[in-house]
Amino acid sequence: MKGTTALALVLVTLAGCTRPIAAFSPRRPGTPAHREAQAVEACLGCHDPAQLPRHGGLTDCLRCHRLAPGG
Repeated sequence: MKGTTALALVLVTLAGCTRPIAAFSPRRPGTPAHREAQAVEACLGCHDPAQLPRHGGLTDCLRCHRLAPGG
């Protein structure tokens, strides 16, 4: 029983590591365009995720890239 519980814990931990960690993503600068961005479409008008490092085509920009403090 302990082995099964430990295995389940390890699997859950590894599953959580497959998605980007928002806490370590760069913040959006406090420019007017970034402050007004409320949908991913606003980001894709200027940025191409395929051209950005470590994105692999992900397009959920606002989940990870929060507005910079004071911005």
